[in-house]
Amino acid sequence: MVGILIAMSRSWDNILSPIINMVGPIPVFAFLPMFLIWFGIGEASKIALIAYATFVPRLIYIIGGIRETDSLLIRSAKSLGASEYQIFTKVILNSALPKIFEGMKMSLALTFSALVVAEMMGASTGLGYIIVNAKNWFKMADMFLAATLIGLEYTIFYGFLSLVEKRLFRWKNAGSSNAVEK
Repeated sequence: MVGILIAMSRSWDNILSPIINMVGPIPVFAFLPMFLIWFGIGEASKIALIAYATFVPRLIYIIGGIRETDSLLIRSAKSLGASEYQIFTKVILNSALPKIFEGMKMSLALTFSALVVAEMMGASTGLGYIIVNAKNWFKMADMFLAATLIGLEYTIFYGFLSLVEKRLFRWKNAGSSNAVEK
């Protein structure tokens, strides 16, 4: 919603962009102690950290996707009598979705990083906890196992997201394969 407001309204852009530009560069992990104090040791602090870690990057992709919508498509829809709602849902959103999916895929890596760090700092279970525990007891095999599982989980989630993206946006790459005669 914030991305839509910023991309579609100059007033909201002027109000929210300075705040986002101020908060965005602060390293995510600098907030971990605060999140642990505010939300306690448990799932709430992990969720808050992940949400913060992925918010600004996803926001940038949403804004970029909306702003990159071809103005000719918008003018064409208006000339055909489309309402503002129809223009947004049928033209702007459909045009921005590929870029939004790029942001989702990029945010996936940030999600795993934030989750593992949160588990390292304030958890008694999870892969991050296993890594810290293995470090404390010099269990190299456990460290490698946890790191391998993180990579495997990320690969599975990334593959699923790529599959959904490929099915939703068949049109995206269809033209290039049909453009060249064989």
